[in-house]
Amino acid sequence: MSNPRIAILADVPLGTLDGIDGFARPRSHYATWLEALIPEFQNVDDLDLHWITFSKEVSKTTTCRALGQDFTILPRYKKLLSMVTAYQWETRNIGKLLKRIKPDLIHAWGCEDAYGLAGARARHPVKLFTLQGCLTECLKNEPNPKALMKLQASFERKTIQAFANGTGESEVSTGHLKRIHPGMKTEVIDYGVDRDFFEARWDPSESPTVLFAGTVCHPKGILELMKVI
Repeated sequence: MSNPRIAILADVPLGTLDGIDGFARPRSHYATWLEALIPEFQNVDDLDLHWITFSKEVSKTTTCRALGQDFTILPRYKKLLSMVTAYQWETRNIGKLLKRIKPDLIHAWGCEDAYGLAGARARHPVKLFTLQGCLTECLKNEPNPKALMKLQASFERKTIQAFANGTGESEVSTGHLKRIHPGMKTEVIDYGVDRDFFEARWDPSESPTVLFAGTVCHPKGILELMKVI
């Protein structure tokens, strides 16, 4: 009997992974928990894992195997054009790959790109959505939202409502999912960190310390943080 086949649709930081050559390390934000999670999956021998992601560093669909997992990299062209066309090209190509892979489960990450929409549009009985950032909530906290943020957020509700199951990194995240899709079954799953952090010595300062990690802007709640401080 073959192992369950999982198709994971996500923005994979290819340049940070051992065994995948020819990709630069991302210059800006990327999903750092995947960087820690993917190497750990090489020790999992009862799942058949297939990652699907986009990159501007390939000109044609490329497939490679690393860390005991399969990675299919699709070319990424103009992101703006993709956004205004509701990622039709990307989701169609992911759909073709899913038909070829024939996964037992589709796991889609986030609404900020094509991955969540691709999962939402996939006609598959078993699929899971993981929330990264809630654009709907960001809009509520942005006095002058940009048109592109509004456009992205407009995809979010339909995406989340297409999934029966969802996960988030905190009760706040799963609460966002529930507000958009009250019928969704949700679960909190902590994001992974690199094993090096397990050895870090916990030595907090005796005086109160506040650490903010994120973009200094309204949607990230910087004003609320300042009020608390």
